[in-house]
Amino acid sequence: MNPMNRSLAGLPVVLALAGCQDIAPPAASRPVTGEDVKRETREAAGTAGQYADQKRGEFEKQAREKLARMEEKLADYKAQAKVAAAEQREKMEPRIREMEAKTEAARKRLDDLKADSKGAWNEIKAGTQRAVDEMDAAFDRARDSFK
Repeated sequence: MNPMNRSLAGLPVVLALAGCQDIAPPAASRPVTGEDVKRETREAAGTAGQYADQKRGEFEKQAREKLARMEEKLADYKAQAKVAAAEQREKMEPRIREMEAKTEAARKRLDDLKADSKGAWNEIKAGTQRAVDEMDAAFDRARDSFK
């Protein structure tokens, strides 16, 4: 049998086997259905939700760690004020009260962040970041005035 006939002799077997397989048509030739869109939208929404939860958790962790560090500094400043001379203590006390108020505000915003729905995440994050920044600035002012 010549080589051409050998190639053609196997062709019916290849075609028969190909017809028996359940092969999905390429995506480009298969029309997109409403179910395809729904499925992919659900998957994307689920992934986006997981990502938002992850970022929310990371932000909350970082903010709580910073709050804990600031509370330690506040305790140190209070201890310094107790042993400071009367004149220095009078300068320190308003700053300490400001730090206490800012720390409490940041703590409340963090608690709100934990309790709020995912829909309000960006608004809560921005407000919490502002509260933490204000607390940080209050501590910087206090540190500068304690020198």
